[in-house]
Amino acid sequence: MCECGRPKFECRHPDNAGAYEAADVTCHAQAAVEERTGGKDFKPEPGQRFYAVEIDESVITRRTFAPPHGDEVNNAYGGEPQNEYGDTDAQTETPNKSGQR
Repeated sequence: MCECGRPKFECRHPDNAGAYEAADVTCHAQAAVEERTGGKDFKPEPGQRFYAVEIDESVITRRTFAPPHGDEVNNAYGGEPQNEYGDTDAQTETPNKSGQR
């Protein structure tokens, strides 16, 4: 696999030059952590870790539907196609020939 998460034979093949474009997405939870820890004078205590917590659950937008498939996911969520758990297909377990996972 390439660092981009796609098979190397696909994303590095010369015939696929120009087949991709850059996209971005903002993780607002990570942005909150980076705001807190990004100052030039910031120095954490030894072992101190920071993580995002919800300050008001009533304002969090949650997905209450099954995600779309294929290109709809790429367009709607800014990432690779996902299964119902939010994992990319590459991370999803698939049965082998005997049907075992």
